[in-house]
Amino acid sequence: MSRSRVGLLFGAGFLFLLGLTATLNVTGFCYAELRYYGDQEFIDNAARATVKWHHDSDPDTEIYDSLDEFYKLNPNCCVLRRWSDPFANDFRLLGFYVAVAEISYKAKNQGLEPFYSSYVSMNACGKVVKRRGISKDHAHVDSAIGG
Repeated sequence: MSRSRVGLLFGAGFLFLLGLTATLNVTGFCYAELRYYGDQEFIDNAARATVKWHHDSDPDTEIYDSLDEFYKLNPNCCVLRRWSDPFANDFRLLGFYVAVAEISYKAKNQGLEPFYSSYVSMNACGKVVKRRGISKDHAHVDSAIGG
C-alpha cells in the first residue's frame, strides 16, 4: 500500500471519528454511562433536586414523600428544553451539552406565593450544573415536555 493511500485512509478515519464525536456531543450523549438520557430521566433528576432545595425547617413547607406523590399533586409541573440556550448550543460541538428543566410546584402550604418555579440546568448525564428559581402565586409552566 502506498504512502498516499495510507495517508488518505488515515485522514478519512480521522474525519469520521471527528464527525461521530461532534454528532454525539450535539445530541447529548452521556460518555460516562455510554448512553443517552431520556426526557423523563432529566425531569426526575430536576424534580428530586428541586424538592431538596426547600428545607422542612419551615413549618409551611410542603413535604413530598416520593417522586410519585410529587407528580400526583403537581400535574403538568414540568417542561424539558433540550435546546434552550442559543449560546450554550454553540458549545455542544465541544461537549458542553445543557438541558434545562422547568419545575413548577406547590412549595408551601400557605402564604401569598406558595408556588415555586425552578429552572434546573443539567449536563448530558443528568447532573445538575446550575439552578435558579422564583416564588409565585400560581403554578404554571410554559408548555408540555419538549424542545
